[in-house]
Amino acid sequence: GLTSHNPHIRTAMNWPALTPECSQAVAEVLKDAVEKRPKHLFQHVIQEFERRSGLDPQEFEAHFEECRRKPRTYILEDRCPDHEDPFSWVPMRYVDKTILLKLQGRAGELITDVLSSEDLPGGQELFDRAVVAYPELMYLRGSPLEQLAAQTLRGLFICCSGSPKTLEEGLEDEDPSLSFRCQSLIAGVKLSLLQPFALSQREATTSVIDKLEALIVCLIMHILGQHEGFRARYGCGEEVPEKVVLAAAEQSPEVVPSYGRLSEASKQLATVTLQAHFTFGSLLAAEITPAHLLCIKELIVPVEGGLSFFLSLLGVEYLVAQRTVPTPPETQDLVRLVSLCVPGVEKHSASRAYELYLRKRAERHQWRLMRDDFAHRAIIRICCMLGSEDTRVWNEVQQIVENLDESLREVLKQELGQKDGLVCTPAFLLQGGASLMGQVLGNPRVKLASGVTLLAKLCEELLSEFDELQVPLVFVRLGELPNRVRDADGTTPLENISMAFDRLGPVDLSVRC
Repeated sequence: GLTSHNPHIRTAMNWPALTPECSQAVAEVLKDAVEKRPKHLFQHVIQEFERRSGLDPQEFEAHFEECRRKPRTYILEDRCPDHEDPFSWVPMRYVDKTILLKLQGRAGELITDVLSSEDLPGGQELFDRAVVAYPELMYLRGSPLEQLAAQTLRGLFICCSGSPKTLEEGLEDEDPSLSFRCQSLIAGVKLSLLQPFALSQREATTSVIDKLEALIVCLIMHILGQHEGFRARYGCGEEVPEKVVLAAAEQSPEVVPSYGRLSEASKQLATVTLQAHFTFGSLLAAEITPAHLLCIKELIVPVEGGLSFFLSLLGVEYLVAQRTVPTPPETQDLVRLVSLCVPGVEKHSASRAYELYLRKRAERHQWRLMRDDFAHRAIIRICCMLGSEDTRVWNEVQQIVENLDESLREVLKQELGQKDGLVCTPAFLLQGGASLMGQVLGNPRVKLASGVTLLAKLCEELLSEFDELQVPLVFVRLGELPNRVRDADGTTPLENISMAFDRLGPVDLSVRC
């Protein structure tokens, strides 16, 4: 029978029930065997079944062998019935190679239709087809993550559409939650990330389909790792989404059949991408450190096609995060710049590649970043966190920092300029730094200088309390601080906000204000 080592998976399949006549015959044969207690029990039962069937054993064996040689077809449900638990149903439904090949065929048809020059179908129609082709999506049924998955696939399909009208006319959808307004961002992801990865050929070749299917599976797996039910059942005690789904794939491979049917090369792409994952937004905002680029250098670069796969996945996920934001035209150029700079880790050190990236960001504003100029590097990172490409804003930030007290200037130079999580540690990774500075820029009641000073004060307090930690990176969640800035009325300087820190783990902090 079908068995599993996972205690959450049933060991029964949804086979049709026996007919009453068959059940009655089985019961009578077994009852007869109990009463007669024949010496050769199994032979007796077999002979009785043969006699009651009315079939010739040799003819039946020949018929059986003939049927076994024919391709098998299945008439089974395409998706988990409403009355069934998908966490039990999916692993037991997709254990047969023939069924998995059928799924692969459906996935190929879906991707081929997306790549065609025909108008892109509606988002819900494509998602319904994706649920059939990628059964892991059924785990998300009824949860908010189901909508996230639909939006993610919709974003990818928009970028991959072969229709020339999609980018201009196909961003809106009948379902408003599947509409996209970030046209310049979509253009950047399509042209600078996905096209070099998989869309350089116009036809839906096997190679193109395989690459896009690996990307789809990895996107789905990353969402799956965020699902509380999936984490509780299959996460092996892990909490981080990437670690949750990788643990499930290793310990309970039957729960991720789409991943299981990928080629070994595609599995490796998905695995290293999840291991090295960070957000595209944190890259644009320069929240990341050179330590992140070292991770790319060590994990992603050695894998053939790894870097383009990694950046494509991050870009598509960022599309969803910015789905409703009418991004300015320069966003497309920023994505292009990322696609040119991040591959610098292939031939440069992580620190050097990071500096070259900041240098290219500065050149867009006629600035020149000199090597190891940590004070200027900190200013550029602050400007990136603000999310503005207005040169006047960048110049204003530079003037604000230069007018700060010397002690605060030194703090910014050290914490945002020099600390890299490699040689100079610990580096504080401000998770939400872009959100914080974006609220500063978006709140007309507060002054930009006050927001920059608040950031410097935050770094100063982190330095004072946690600089002795012997770790490369400390992850700092800013919590409610961005919301405090958003709601500030300007009567009290932002730098007067009182802040404290809660220890969430050995390298995890949360700001309380």
